[in-house]
Amino acid sequence: MTTTAPKRALLYVRLSKSDDSSTSIDRQKADLQALAKAENWQVVDTLEDDGISGRKRRANADRALAMLRDGSIDILAVWKFDRWSRMGLRAVADLLDALEESRVRGKYTRHFYALQDGLNTTQTTFPMIASILSEIARIEAENTSIRVKSSRAKAIDDGFFHGGTVPWGYRVADHPTMPDHKALVPDGAEQAVLLHIVDGVLRHDWSLTDAVRWLNRSPVIPPRRAPRWSPTAVQMILTGHALLGRVTKDGAPIYGDDGNPVAPWEPLVSLADWQALRARFSDVRTRSRATAQTTAPKRRDKRTGLLSGLVYCTCGAAMYRNNMTRKLADGTRVDGSVYVCSAAGQGKECKVNTRATASKLEDYITGQFLADYGRIPAVEVTETTVGTDPAQLAEVEAAIQATLDELRDPDADQLKVLDRLNVLHARSAELKSAPARVEYIRTPLGMSVAELWERQPDRRAWLLSGAVQGVTVLPGKRGRGFDTDRVQVDWTADHGDPYIPDYNDPTEYSSGPR
Repeated sequence: MTTTAPKRALLYVRLSKSDDSSTSIDRQKADLQALAKAENWQVVDTLEDDGISGRKRRANADRALAMLRDGSIDILAVWKFDRWSRMGLRAVADLLDALEESRVRGKYTRHFYALQDGLNTTQTTFPMIASILSEIARIEAENTSIRVKSSRAKAIDDGFFHGGTVPWGYRVADHPTMPDHKALVPDGAEQAVLLHIVDGVLRHDWSLTDAVRWLNRSPVIPPRRAPRWSPTAVQMILTGHALLGRVTKDGAPIYGDDGNPVAPWEPLVSLADWQALRARFSDVRTRSRATAQTTAPKRRDKRTGLLSGLVYCTCGAAMYRNNMTRKLADGTRVDGSVYVCSAAGQGKECKVNTRATASKLEDYITGQFLADYGRIPAVEVTETTVGTDPAQLAEVEAAIQATLDELRDPDADQLKVLDRLNVLHARSAELKSAPARVEYIRTPLGMSVAELWERQPDRRAWLLSGAVQGVTVLPGKRGRGFDTDRVQVDWTADHGDPYIPDYNDPTEYSSGPR
């Protein structure tokens, strides 16, 4: 008496995110294992694809089909045909192609079972019924996808938060008009920290390292998923679309029918500041700190003289500081830097070759400046564009490019995308045609010019450049020391430069260009 070896079976189970608990992975496994026991199959493996749509190719499903094709298994069993695939007739064709290699005398020697459908390849009607079930599953999947997308779009339009990672700077709260739903609102504490960092980066030349150092040393809010802040984490926050309250998919903003990014949440920073952050840090690994600067002034080299660019010889050439030290009789070295005429270095002739002791010249000009303007309140000058807003125009141009990219997607709704593109082009034309002018806003800094001078040494040269149009140094005689009569200062009168104060109005003073 001979016994037949049990057939080798592979069980495949799948659960997509939209399925309910009645078709859970555990239930599918239990039902298929019961079938295998009843049919006396030897289960060689159980493969699962959890949380993957049946409309897409799945690695484990492809692996199961390959094992069926090469004879590693005799049976491929699924709980229901739509658990196997919702890709329509293409899925049936792939399955039949794999089974065809086992056909002997018109019958399959390897088989496919769909438990809940009562369908298997021992039935002569299998190809026809499988094709019908697969097409029904495909249509149902497409309808489900449309319903899910529509539901998500409606939730976004209504300002609902439907779950996921909460962006840094926000917190979840009840929706203001629909308490059964949730929304995102700025988190006061996190937003305050964020604005401090943005101010440091854009107005005080902070690097990512500076921001990280401040975050890790200060008693502020820690990162959510790590013990300490890192440059990468800070960069992702500062350049992310979430700062503007936008909804994203795969890191890119979602665009509405009007062509604008969908932004249901209150923004944490202004559009102009966000664009400046993106310009500085989006590709920080390949940009040097100097080229990545935005609105903050470039730091002056410590060797550069305070008056460089302002001091001139009587021959008309600029004078620059020549840093050096000199040795006293007791061996002590002291600063011996001097301002010298640059004519010779430029291949020009200077008959007087004027020189001036750097420390004494700088002290004299500084004293004159602070005596006249030290008590005046310092103000910060910022620019704003009225008319064509560069930030808005840049946003529209970015949306146009994203929409053009979307048109290349074969699954895109071409008519809808084209309508959005037309709206964007019209908006771009409107912005470009609007007359633009620059206005300057002066904000008091809460301190005098003298206090600003002491607290922020890097700004001293900027302060002087706003008050001094030029300094001419006359030739001197050796042995007479520093003679202030040699120094002629041309103090700047108001000449329309928005960064220069109106010296006819003693209440006004600017901290200089940024």
